[in-house]
Amino acid sequence: MSESGLAKLLTPVRVQGLGVQLGGVQALEGVTHEFTPHVCTALVGPSGSGKSTLLRSIIGLVTPATGEVWLGQERMRPALLTELRRHVGYVIQDGGLFPHLSAWQNVSLMARHLRWPNARIDERIQGLSKLTGLELDALRRFPRELSGGQRQRVSIMRALFLDPPILLLDEPLGSLDPIIRASLQDELKTIMAELGKTTILVTHDLAEAAFLSNEIVLMQAGKLVQVGSFQSLCDTPATPFVTQFIRAYRGLDMPARTSG
Repeated sequence: MSESGLAKLLTPVRVQGLGVQLGGVQALEGVTHEFTPHVCTALVGPSGSGKSTLLRSIIGLVTPATGEVWLGQERMRPALLTELRRHVGYVIQDGGLFPHLSAWQNVSLMARHLRWPNARIDERIQGLSKLTGLELDALRRFPRELSGGQRQRVSIMRALFLDPPILLLDEPLGSLDPIIRASLQDELKTIMAELGKTTILVTHDLAEAAFLSNEIVLMQAGKLVQVGSFQSLCDTPATPFVTQFIRAYRGLDMPARTSG
């Protein structure tokens, strides 16, 4: 099935009444939301607000005590977990690369597992190398031999390799220095605009969320506090916490930077 056909089957991403307890703490409480297809939604909030737990629940790394996760018409459940994960790209903060595999082996891991022909793998690698701006020579190296920015490009290539309709990004740029981070923000914005995937981004950085996303979901203590554009959060805050969270970023240049 084509990627566009899969996108129709597996979007929108919906969570309904999610409740998660971690170590006796209520990490998510009655979370319900439908993520807009083909655009980027940012989950923001302070540490411990539940944003990463929500993302991990969507990909099945956390099993909710209550509620359900739906990818289109398919409910996330054990019998479908492996199959559905193949259609979801996932990037974490440190890249999550296997240190004993070269970058090329990391990127092509699932395709080789699915027995793609070598010619198809090589063609896909060349296309993703151009898309992410990672030199082909870098793919011969092991993760320890790459810079932080290169490792994240490898991780993004791996997440996109099977052309999934859904992309989940958990603080993908959080460990990078400010200059590299700004450069990758520009590149990531361009990639998301070009591919049009349903993207969910977890970030603690409101400026990053405003720059990269079409919609912001602000979380506090395992609940959704407000959903909307960055401007709507600024103009019509739903609670005093929203105002407090936004004011913590005063003085920053929010989404004014343009990619390109």
